[in-house]
Amino acid sequence: MQSEGSGATLGYPSVYEGRLDRSSLSYSESPSMTDSMNLIKGTVDVLVLRALEHGPRHGYAVAEWIDAVTDGTLALEEGTLYPALHRLQRKRWIEGEWGLSENNRRAKFYSLTTSGRARLDRATADWARYARAVGQALGVDPSVGSVGGEDGGR
Repeated sequence: MQSEGSGATLGYPSVYEGRLDRSSLSYSESPSMTDSMNLIKGTVDVLVLRALEHGPRHGYAVAEWIDAVTDGTLALEEGTLYPALHRLQRKRWIEGEWGLSENNRRAKFYSLTTSGRARLDRATADWARYARAVGQALGVDPSVGSVGGEDGGR
């Protein structure tokens, strides 16, 4: 069993192993944290895929959509967003095409591929199951975001 503070076994970052920057969803990681950070990379990936579900968007529009639908709770900085877009392109889950933005500037527009749509469907189901399980453990009702249940009111 790992010591308290080590999140590697559970797949989430530990405050003792690195520093999470919530404003950009990026992570300053040590070599031992690579596996633990798959959860955060997976979060960014599924959010980007979801942003592209209804049509092509350029990178800035992806970041704006994520910011808007999460009421500013999750904001992707360039140093997190563009590596994610490139990673998703390498996996062939999205494809990019150059065009002109609404400001008449050259921009790369990204869209979901068939395999990207399938990945989004699987990831969405996985996240729903994960969120339910964590919510149950914390005594949080996911439909209203309130805390309750056994020891939940503390």
